Amino acid sequence: MATISLGVGIDYCIHVTERYRESREKGESHKQALHAVGGACSLALIGSAASDIAGFSVIALSPMGLFSNFGIFSAAMIFLSLIASLVLTTAALGLLHQFTKSDSEEE
Repeated sequence: MATISLGVGIDYCIHVTERYRESREKGESHKQALHAVGGACSLALIGSAASDIAGFSVIALSPMGLFSNFGIFSAAMIFLSLIASLVLTTAALGLLHQFTKSDSEEE
């Protein structure tokens, strides 16, 4: 279960980070890039997480206790990975920006 959580969490973080980098490469400011992460990228991740959570919730309906617990905990971990990716990764990008070289840009 830990490997699934780590795998999903890393994938979500990669999506957030790559969306930020993509926006910056297009010439958007730091704030605009963070808004882009919060916009379309977060909707895509929420949709992806919702389908994963729905799939694992079906497993939670199993009459076998081990499978049921696996489904419940996996769905919960995917939800927590989504929240951590959207909140903590975006916050880290915002904080780390001040330590990187910035091209003369408007903030």
